[in-house]
Amino acid sequence: MKFLADENLEKRIVDFLRDSGYDVAYCAESMPREDDSIILDAANREQRIIVTNDKDFGELAFLQRQLKTGILLLRFSTEDVKFKIAVLRQFLRQYAGKLQKNFVVISETKVRIRPI
Repeated sequence: MKFLADENLEKRIVDFLRDSGYDVAYCAESMPREDDSIILDAANREQRIIVTNDKDFGELAFLQRQLKTGILLLRFSTEDVKFKIAVLRQFLRQYAGKLQKNFVVISETKVRIRPI
């Protein structure tokens, strides 16, 4: 599975995904400060699922119908990166197959999966 990590995603989460064997392109490294529409184009072109903390991608995916791959939106009230990684690890074990062509929101208490 291939991910495109938005630059607002913590580097330690990117490192966790890479260490777990995922192919992760990180916007902070390859396209810093790019517009969301450019990031979406890259995700579509490279067939990558966007991982972000930015809920603005939902508008682009649903209202403008620009995304064809998937979005994983992390919505945590805590800034504890170790906790976020633990939740993400558990999520990937259970739901990794549900990421393609879905808008997925994970938080401390729930997972929401909605087709794009």
